[in-house]
Amino acid sequence: MQEKIANGETPDIFFWVGCSGSFDDRAKKITKAIVRILNHVGANFAVLGVEESCTGDPAKRAGNEFLFQMQAMQNITILNGYEVKKIVSSALWLRMLIAAVAVIASVVLSIVFPHVFKVPHDLGRAAQITVLLCALGVAITLVANVFNGVLAAMQRFDLLSSITMTQTVTRAVGVILILRSGRGLVSLAYWEFAVVTITGLITVGAAFKVYPACRVRMARPDRAILKMLWSHSFITFIWSIAGQIILYTDNVVIGVVLEVGLVAYYAIGGSLVLYSGQVVSALSTTFLPLASRLDASGNNERLRTLLLRGCQASLTIMFPI
Repeated sequence: MQEKIANGETPDIFFWVGCSGSFDDRAKKITKAIVRILNHVGANFAVLGVEESCTGDPAKRAGNEFLFQMQAMQNITILNGYEVKKIVSSALWLRMLIAAVAVIASVVLSIVFPHVFKVPHDLGRAAQITVLLCALGVAITLVANVFNGVLAAMQRFDLLSSITMTQTVTRAVGVILILRSGRGLVSLAYWEFAVVTITGLITVGAAFKVYPACRVRMARPDRAILKMLWSHSFITFIWSIAGQIILYTDNVVIGVVLEVGLVAYYAIGGSLVLYSGQVVSALSTTFLPLASRLDASGNNERLRTLLLRGCQASLTIMFPI
């Protein structure tokens, strides 16, 4: 960036490399791939180089709000000094690709599902619809979470927490009402899909409202770049899938050995328990940075009050669920 400014040039795009992209050997391949893309399309871009420091995100996640604020202000000062207008990041197209694969896989799974599991003949169609809707919900969540990142980058954890808590409570209330009305799995699947879709749209709308400069540009990724990205995240992906398999192995065993209808009793109860955990997690996203800030300023009285109010809010939402 300094060289371009010294030569009288004004870059159109600023590429934030990040800690991983600078020091991690696998992430360096992603950095180089993005640079090749920008060069290929003839973009006039620049990087900070030695002026770029940590975003402070690890410190914030660890609860050290004071250190995060210092890092954030330092970065903001540097970027404002260069009058940066556009910052490039990659995530949306990769998640859309994964979402497309998930949709295709769900179509195949919905076709073979009644033949793999012991599904009563009269419930075969319902099982197929349920599997397809759940997979579509996962695909929508993958894309919407990119815009969650935008809100997090803008430090709007209040919005993120509000959206998450509203989604969780709406899910739980809908599940209870649907079960009390005597409806089945298909109704639950439609409800889940509707909640996920509406939440995704709200998240996208909030991201564009909070950060109006946010723009989406789609382009076909290069196969070599896809290979680099996949090799970087493959271990994390397998780790995540393994965790989900462990979590839901009991449901799989029940569905294979007994019948798929019995899975609902376990899955619905388990989902309600997970919803309460999600609410507490959403609350902590807001309370943890605030608690760190109060602790750093030595305001112990307000810190105690925050602890009490946080516990009260968590219990108020969890107990009804």
